[in-house]
Amino acid sequence: MLPRSFWTRRKEAGGSGPDLSCRVERQSPVALVRLAGTLTVETAPAVRATLLQCLASQPELIVVDVSTMDADDDIVLSVLPSMASHAAAWPGASLVLGAPGPQLSAALDRMAVCRSVPIYPTVEQALASRSVNVPRRRASQVLKPVPRSLGKARTLVKRACAGWNVDTVTDRAQIVTTELVANVLRHAGTPMELTVSLRQRYLHLSVRDDCRAAPRLGGSESEFGTDGRGLKIVEALATGWGSTPTENGKVVWATLQLPGNNRR
Repeated sequence: MLPRSFWTRRKEAGGSGPDLSCRVERQSPVALVRLAGTLTVETAPAVRATLLQCLASQPELIVVDVSTMDADDDIVLSVLPSMASHAAAWPGASLVLGAPGPQLSAALDRMAVCRSVPIYPTVEQALASRSVNVPRRRASQVLKPVPRSLGKARTLVKRACAGWNVDTVTDRAQIVTTELVANVLRHAGTPMELTVSLRQRYLHLSVRDDCRAAPRLGGSESEFGTDGRGLKIVEALATGWGSTPTENGKVVWATLQLPGNNRR
């Protein structure tokens, strides 16, 4: 995917020019996002949207260059730890900041952002921090929107778990994956990409499709999956689950925490 920019403007009358730009300069395995301008209540959603787009490519690390960004109020900086928490839950990525100026550094300190978001003096140091992260194992497969894809999905999960020596979660992972793929068959009807990855103490499962409609917990008996159990099963078996929008659709994901003797 080519780099893209998001621009937002102040809503006040008489405002001129872009107030904040969010530019994605690279994607997986290390995403680089450059923020320039003023972070405000009005522009924070653009930051969130940009970072969500980055997460859809499932990077190991997201580096946010804030060297030319400031904030009009400390509270708006909460979008950064919020997105760091999202990234940690899925796809198990780290979000770090690089090169904040003196005023922004002071604001980040006041908000204790460093408790959940590592901050580096330069962008180069932030990019280099990938080397201290535990590498992620990953397997993926593009599937057609046909019933036999359910079996192919289960096979991929079984082989991945066996290859990574995490057989204790194979059954749960196969059930969850079946529900995620079945949702695409029933509601999206588009080609999909199944990704299975392992990082530290979590197995990550995700299915990316080309339908923007987000899955919902509850609804009719056929809301999700082949027999109405759907998201209730995902919620019961997974440590966490959610949906992340992409440019053309969404990624529905789930994570499974490994038992103590299987943690990496």
